[in-house]
Amino acid sequence: MTDSNDLNGWLPIGILFSAGGVSVKWIEFGEKRIVEPFFPQTIRQLRMAEPPARERVTSAEALVTHARRLPPATPAVVIFHISRCGSTLLGNALGTGQRVMVLSEARPVSALVNLPTSPTRRPSKGIEHMRRALLDAVIRTCAYHHHDRDVKPVIKCNASSLLWMSELRRVWPDAPFVILVRNPVEVMVSNVLRPAGWMRARHVSLDGTSLFGWSGQQVQDMADEEYCARGLGQFLKAASLQRDAGCTVIDYDDLTPGHVASLGRDLGIEMPAPESAEYLRVFGTYSKDVNRTSAYRDDRAQKALQASDSIRNAAAEWAEGPYHALRGTASAAHARGASLVH
Repeated sequence: MTDSNDLNGWLPIGILFSAGGVSVKWIEFGEKRIVEPFFPQTIRQLRMAEPPARERVTSAEALVTHARRLPPATPAVVIFHISRCGSTLLGNALGTGQRVMVLSEARPVSALVNLPTSPTRRPSKGIEHMRRALLDAVIRTCAYHHHDRDVKPVIKCNASSLLWMSELRRVWPDAPFVILVRNPVEVMVSNVLRPAGWMRARHVSLDGTSLFGWSGQQVQDMADEEYCARGLGQFLKAASLQRDAGCTVIDYDDLTPGHVASLGRDLGIEMPAPESAEYLRVFGTYSKDVNRTSAYRDDRAQKALQASDSIRNAAAEWAEGPYHALRGTASAAHARGASLVH
């Protein structure tokens, strides 16, 4: 394991936990910028280059020491979501702002956010301190890779991070949080046809425990539609319980160019004009396309046609109530004048 202080041009791509302690995996970025919709897509491009980018492992202390040389980097916003609901589009759109660095579902962030083994188990104070120090170091190191001042980090978490949103509030007490939601039937159609990571994680051993605290046997007894609907219900309930005055809820239907540009300005981001070609190109492109060449297609009508009776019934039983309750709470807070930025 190398603990060289010369980490300029390298970015952390993994946090490794072992009996011997915590270590950090790095890859050499050089002049490469973080512009892909997902951070893992950026890593894949570096590994496919000729020659492939060099990789190394250091101690966690080396990351923290390296980051201390850099200015602070508090997130302009932390984005949470229930999966397949427009969070990538939001990140891409905010990424058109001046001096914005979008870190989308980066594995080091996910590993540190999801440290608790279940939503009901609080981490120890030692783990909380380590989480805070390493998350701060990861964000600083990535934010100042190509900027030297006034960086606006936009952090997009993976869907399961919503279960531990309050843990991140302890790390960033003043950062604005956003929760993206969408009609549960539409989310379920997407996840049943092409399961997201949290859906694939249902395949635990019979004596294991699922992401939501259910036993492996309970999970095995659930149909895909039931697991998906109940999981979405858990995400939505967690959001309702944990949201505070610095957190706003946005529905997929509200992700219009004008609304997102206004949100960006509220976050202190200098956004391009909503009618500019650069900005509108984001809304006309499929958000997850690494090449940014596939055209966006509104799939809400198609998803309505694809929704089976079993999807609709499961959504009605486990997900639609928490969805409408969260949206209603958010609407009431907005009517009282609650502000995202505090």
